[in-house]
Amino acid sequence: MPNPALEEKPQDQQTLIFLSGADGTRDFVSKGFPLDEPKDGIQDIPFTNINIGEVYEYKFKMMPIAYTWGAGHKIKILISSSNYTRYQVNPNLPIEPGAFFRRKPGDGQKYTFQNVEMSPRVAVQRIAISPQYPSNIDLPVYTQGIVQKTKGPIPNEISLNALVYPNPAKENVSVFMSQTGRYVLNMVNIMGQLVQSVSFTSEYSIDLRTMDTGLYLLQIEDQNTGKQVVKKLSVK
Repeated sequence: MPNPALEEKPQDQQTLIFLSGADGTRDFVSKGFPLDEPKDGIQDIPFTNINIGEVYEYKFKMMPIAYTWGAGHKIKILISSSNYTRYQVNPNLPIEPGAFFRRKPGDGQKYTFQNVEMSPRVAVQRIAISPQYPSNIDLPVYTQGIVQKTKGPIPNEISLNALVYPNPAKENVSVFMSQTGRYVLNMVNIMGQLVQSVSFTSEYSIDLRTMDTGLYLLQIEDQNTGKQVVKKLSVK
């Protein structure tokens, strides 16, 4: 779909397409719908078979895609069938209301529609571009706005977290804290018995060769803030 060079910078998009199908079905999916709408935007549309060769109007409301094109640049729009690039097989057949037909390439399956047995077939979708059928993509122009200064400092609190690796472990395991500090690590078994207690700063390695297999809890406390984090450890 050729288009002239852009004179201004567009922001988001909306697409209007006039097309006809050669298989008697419609199942068009457009990625990039607003988050408050169905993921492909067609779940709420009643299913109907379409007439072969008849032109239909489809309107897709798109969400901003975070791309900005400079003045004088061109964009190319690719429209394809069968949910490319997922390569989902489309038999291109009309189906009964509420029915679903799934197949694999070359499996020989056929489908019966209104007492007529049909084989999967190749379909051609044609996009009409003319004054009568003005298929187009509406790209709003980006306008530089005013950024308001944030009042007051922005809190930047880092939550306490720990990485236990590897887990499950056999001979030794390392504990890595999300930030440097003064920590106490208490290792207890599933009976609640204290197996080991140690102080460390940012990371610590535990020797597991003399420990029984099973599940342990690593209770880690920040001595400066009193915050705690608990991690499970599986010893093989």
